[in-house]
Amino acid sequence: MVGRQHGIAGRLVALVTATLALALVLAGVIAYVVQRAEVLEQADGELLQEVEELRQLSDQSAADRPYRDVGVLLEDFLRFSVPGSDESMIAFVGDSRVPALVSGGERRIDLTEPAVIDAVLTQRRPDETVLTTVETPTQDLRIAITPVQGDDGQGTLVVGIDRGARLDRVDSLLSAYGVGALLTLLLAGAVLLVAVRRLLSPLGDLVEAAEQIDDRELSRRVVVPEQRTEVASLATSLNTMLERLESSFVAQRRFLDDTAHELRTPLTIMRGNLEVLDAEDVEDVEATRHIELVEIDRMRRIVDDLLLLARLDRPDFVRPAPIDARDLHADLLALVPALGDHEWVDDGCVEGVVHVDRDRVVQAVQQLCANAVKFSEPGSQIRLRTAWRGAGEDRALVLSVADDGVGIAPEEQEAVFERFGRAEGQRAVEGSGLGLPIVRAIAHAHGGEIELDSRPGEGSTFSLVVPAPEPEPSPRAR
Repeated sequence: MVGRQHGIAGRLVALVTATLALALVLAGVIAYVVQRAEVLEQADGELLQEVEELRQLSDQSAADRPYRDVGVLLEDFLRFSVPGSDESMIAFVGDSRVPALVSGGERRIDLTEPAVIDAVLTQRRPDETVLTTVETPTQDLRIAITPVQGDDGQGTLVVGIDRGARLDRVDSLLSAYGVGALLTLLLAGAVLLVAVRRLLSPLGDLVEAAEQIDDRELSRRVVVPEQRTEVASLATSLNTMLERLESSFVAQRRFLDDTAHELRTPLTIMRGNLEVLDAEDVEDVEATRHIELVEIDRMRRIVDDLLLLARLDRPDFVRPAPIDARDLHADLLALVPALGDHEWVDDGCVEGVVHVDRDRVVQAVQQLCANAVKFSEPGSQIRLRTAWRGAGEDRALVLSVADDGVGIAPEEQEAVFERFGRAEGQRAVEGSGLGLPIVRAIAHAHGGEIELDSRPGEGSTFSLVVPAPEPEPSPRAR
């Protein structure tokens, strides 16, 4: 599992790191392009600013004392103008190929190279300023070529900026950004790897715990992380699934154990009778046949009860439907007399509609009546009563079966609801020991309970209690 966990962490970190790297590259490219454009735009602006200062000088002089000599105008401009650190200026008078004047900043650039002179002579215009780029083996220049008119002829002012130096600074910033981005990427990847492994460590524990759980260790549960994360939700869901699996396995094992336990006795009786059977004795054969049939019927009842108990957890075990409580009571009174020779007493009933599974409720009450028949004297009274308990949403239907039989001691009352459980005085009475557990299961399936009120020698009252909320009154009734 460690390898799988690291594989997930590695792929996740690689994906996030690649996404982050792509974002950093895009951000760097965009920043570089924008910065480079700003540098070039600023260079053009500075060149045009120098041209504008020349025009202002020319206009101002024309108002006071007009320049008639172009050379004097250019000389005054170069003398009073302060070039930038990476800026130089030269001036041409007439059609000369040799600059008449030269001026530069702290890092004077060479505007007298033949490539620059050729660009000036070929691209200058008599009536407009021309911006152009000149690249030489040693320089990358941006120059402005401006014509200057005078009474004695025409001159040309050339202002140049070391564009390469400025772009080199942008490239240096890009290199610094690349180094910073790489370090950021490595740091982010390392932090992310540690964080992801820490986040996935509960998942690894979860898988390891799940791998150790088998049909012999279904009671184990995985540890739910304290943080409310998807891993915690997964752990909770897995524990819920394990609880369901454990319940299913427990029910299956109980069914098999109960079947083996209960069928062993009738099978032993049948085998013993067959072993001592005298095949030539007709009476012995007939008696053995009778015993075998009785034991087979007993096994069938046991198997039916066990199958019923095995289906208790199914959602369709009960199918509630509306039924009138009075009709349900009447049906019970009509069915139970066949269970035994007793005085069946109608102890009262109520009116109203309840939502229950009629067949299951009748089955439960018949089982209670069958128990009353077993543990009370023939001809004694067995009383059936149907009543309401509570009101509103808390109302419940109570179906009671009371007898005057042997009763059950308080310390043994819980045992009679266990599978194959019997009270001390009931062990000699025939039965599978599954009747009352079935009754309790039917009550629980309805959201109710089974109650017992009993005293030794005075009889018992079993009450099946099922929820029966009162319906809300209709608007017209209000």
